[in-house]
Amino acid sequence: MRAAILLLCFGLTLTATPDVSAQTTSEGQATPNAIRIDQTPTVAQLTTALSHFERTATRTELHALGPQTLSRLFEVYQAPSTAAYVRLRALGALRHFPSAATRAFLIAVLQVPNQTDLHKRHALLSLAHGFGVSVRAEITPYLGDSDPIVREAAGRALAHLGDPSSLQAISDRLAVETNDSVRHTLRQLRSR
Repeated sequence: MRAAILLLCFGLTLTATPDVSAQTTSEGQATPNAIRIDQTPTVAQLTTALSHFERTATRTELHALGPQTLSRLFEVYQAPSTAAYVRLRALGALRHFPSAATRAFLIAVLQVPNQTDLHKRHALLSLAHGFGVSVRAEITPYLGDSDPIVREAAGRALAHLGDPSSLQAISDRLAVETNDSVRHTLRQLRSR
């Protein structure tokens, strides 16, 4: 029931059917065990879910929207009319859907000529959070990006991975980094 309420808070008008087969309260009343969503979210509904200022949809809430949510996130990001902050949130939400398609999409976002630093930042962090050490080779080159925000994001992504090779890459970059803010961040990340 809580999931259905949360979905309605995001402006989604989905039909939910509770499964009351397994749980009961101490008074013997049935409580929902799972929520099944009978409708796939539209691009407009998902955009609304990603547009709220106070909070955005969680992993559980996004997965509850159904199997088409991943393709809808791709559509939200690619729609020319989508606000920039919603596009960034769509990139962030992709971390919750690790698949070959998601990985390829995030890497493609990184490789767009003249891509903004914030889009690269979100793509790097989503790669790290969604795929772990398997994407170290894709993240590491961005430690040398011309933009300090991207270099810092690559450092954060590698620190999230936390394996010895990722931490060594952070140390190697720290030895040649010239931007004071990035140096400060890389030092903090290395000492974690």
